[in-house]
Amino acid sequence: MRDELLIDRLLQVHYPQEYDLDTHGVVVDMTIHRGLVELSDSKACDDCQGHRPRRAQCDRVNLRLDTSASPVAIVDFEKYVNQFDNTVAAMRDRCDYLLVDATDEHNKIAFCDLTCSEEKYVNPNDGKYPLGKRAKASAQMKKSLERLLLDPLMAHYILTFPEKICLFGWRDYYAPDVTPLRGDAARNMLAFMRTPSANSGTLAKEISIIGHNFRFVQVKFPSEYKW
Repeated sequence: MRDELLIDRLLQVHYPQEYDLDTHGVVVDMTIHRGLVELSDSKACDDCQGHRPRRAQCDRVNLRLDTSASPVAIVDFEKYVNQFDNTVAAMRDRCDYLLVDATDEHNKIAFCDLTCSEEKYVNPNDGKYPLGKRAKASAQMKKSLERLLLDPLMAHYILTFPEKICLFGWRDYYAPDVTPLRGDAARNMLAFMRTPSANSGTLAKEISIIGHNFRFVQVKFPSEYKW
């Protein structure tokens, strides 16, 4: 069975069954993509724009994925888990997305968490998340993984992928859209000057170890992550 069909089945049936819940009506919001994909944390973006009218024109993109080499199935994992709120299967800390190969090769899986934050809040700080948003994202992806691994079939499916990634996509709060708004050249240039150069790579020394041979990869907007 192709990976995208199998993960759909595992999430729709096996995860709720692990907690003796009825599987009827369980929905897995999964889409197949090939080419450039742009992901956002819709809930966080809604909250941001609701409290900051000046952000109304933001394109709401946190992470750009280049999937031109291979199609990818993307599961809205937070939306999926929300179905189990107030049940024994509830997952308080969860990542935003789950990505798997949409091929027969069973080559790669990724847990993905996104943020739009000033750099000082991504790193350890004195704010709401003292360890920083990067560490918070790492913890949420790890907890999501650990909950899914409780089901033996799900565990076998996940752990047999040769390449396993925890993907942290973050956008600096001051970064402009990739396509600047007409008439705002000065504002966009100022934003670029205030934004550190984009950086992506493995940050094993800066975060706790995920385990199970998962690599932690950070991709900073507007850089693209090649699947």
